[in-house]
Amino acid sequence: MFQFYFLSILVNFFAGLVSASDFLGEKFQRIKGFKESFSTPGIKIFLGLLAFIIGIFKLIIPVRIAVVGDLIPAIAGIVLGITLMVDFYKSKSDMAPERPGTLQNIFVGQKSFIGMLGIIASILHFLFPRVIFL
Repeated sequence: MFQFYFLSILVNFFAGLVSASDFLGEKFQRIKGFKESFSTPGIKIFLGLLAFIIGIFKLIIPVRIAVVGDLIPAIAGIVLGITLMVDFYKSKSDMAPERPGTLQNIFVGQKSFIGMLGIIASILHFLFPRVIFL
């Protein structure tokens, strides 16, 4: 379905921007305004849930090509969704863990890298819609 194709591109791009906003804010001045307005907890959880759900649907409902054609954007959406949801939970949690958990180390510790991969995956998926694995 083309709706999921378009939503996947948009959500992966914006979820990647929110995840990588710390890194990109240092490099580009225009991203700083985006970072301040889109890094609120409500938007993080909304984009996280949306990216996760659309990633799952991209695995279930492929567009024209078999499931392999939507594999990278689907995985990117799922990972971006988990990253934003764990980051949201970390920012809302009152308890400070004795040591960071595995999810926090993997997803929140690498959120700029994961965000950049999500942006790249969404751009490549937009530019090359019928290429296998994109």
